[in-house]
Amino acid sequence: MVTNAVPSIPKWLKSKLVHDDIDQVVRAIHQAEADTDGEIVPFIVRRSVPVSHGGSLCVLSLWLLAAPVALIVGSQHHWLLLAALATALAWLGLWLGTTGFVIRLITPNPEIDRLVWQRAKAEFYNEGIGRTKRSTGILIFLSMDEHRAVVLADHAIGAKHPPETWQEVCDLVTGGLRNGTLKDGLCQAIARSGAIIRPYFPKAIDTTNELPDRLVIRE
Repeated sequence: MVTNAVPSIPKWLKSKLVHDDIDQVVRAIHQAEADTDGEIVPFIVRRSVPVSHGGSLCVLSLWLLAAPVALIVGSQHHWLLLAALATALAWLGLWLGTTGFVIRLITPNPEIDRLVWQRAKAEFYNEGIGRTKRSTGILIFLSMDEHRAVVLADHAIGAKHPPETWQEVCDLVTGGLRNGTLKDGLCQAIARSGAIIRPYFPKAIDTTNELPDRLVIRE
């Protein structure tokens, strides 16, 4: 088993995972790969949708909602108070635009799906999951703020299993996130991925572990 050091857990993930959970996820990878050529890489990112447009939209919305107050204050020549109100609303809007709930609220679902898919595809290639000897890499990708999961399998596996095959795996991950059992969702998704590919890609005698058994965490 090839492993990397246990990653530090960022603040935005600490309420969902602890270090013991990560150890269990790594063991689940090792077990799932024990009798298959598959190379399974679970991957968690904080968000896939850029927050810039969300923050701007929130700022404009708050300014519009505060317009009646601003007119009253302005008519009384309290311009300093008006400037302070605008600044406070700008900061509040920028902060709201970074929260997962607001991002999901103001971003159309097809756009969320597209951006999460793009991020997953980029990480698939950045991590070398598409460069294994037998083209049997699998990315289990979770974007936390958007509550979206994507499974990307390399072309050897894709030739045997259509994309719909992986919906069950995605549901296990997002279900774990939604129920507060993210570790269990990840472990179940990893085990299920191994079971799906095992009949077509049993462990070869000369197989080596090309990708580290680890949970990858990125912003």
